[in-house]
Amino acid sequence: MIKISDATWNTSTAEQDHTIVLHDVTWQAFQSILKALPEGRSVRLAYYRGTLILMSPSKKHEWVNRLLERLIVALCEELNVAVESLGSTLWEGEFVASGIEPDSCFYIQNELSIRGKEKIDLSVDPPPDLMIEVDITNSSKGKLPIYAALGIPELWIYDGNQLSIYHLQQNLYVESQTSLAFECVPALQLTSFIQLAQSEGMSSAVANARIWFRQQIGVGLRLAEDAEAD
Repeated sequence: MIKISDATWNTSTAEQDHTIVLHDVTWQAFQSILKALPEGRSVRLAYYRGTLILMSPSKKHEWVNRLLERLIVALCEELNVAVESLGSTLWEGEFVASGIEPDSCFYIQNELSIRGKEKIDLSVDPPPDLMIEVDITNSSKGKLPIYAALGIPELWIYDGNQLSIYHLQQNLYVESQTSLAFECVPALQLTSFIQLAQSEGMSSAVANARIWFRQQIGVGLRLAEDAEAD
């Protein structure tokens, strides 16, 4: 029998994230629930070894998510690096009894490996290089085992005040000050872009991020040239 707990579901409110947790959900039941849910739904799912979490994101949640997505695409463009943005695509594997719909996910380092593929099979294909979780009213820390089981190498979590970066090391996530995909961009700088967007708007923050990143690239090139000259 499926058990329900932590039920705070109320889809009439846009200011808060709302979740419901189901326990003792078999993999087959999880698949049946997936098929029963309508297309275009806003509810996101996370499943791990019998526990199913359903979450309805708030307006602020989605705003931060869209901002981070724009920032990542902008940084890739400045680096002239290919990126595949796959949004909240469901990633699942019966072999690890896990599945999740992140707020956003990206192929960057492994973009070429999945380019043009209509279906990605995590049993043979690499997982997304970077995933995003936005925590406004609920913590995503409980989802870390799901991401680890699926082998996601990098995770960004925004807790409503600051953005933290986590790297997967020996099946555990360790906080880092910098990104694997963007080595010269510290977590503190990403937080400052979010704060700027809150005061000056999303487009202004993305434009400032591009300028800042070009400056960092320029500094890096000058340092490299100086090192070669020595």
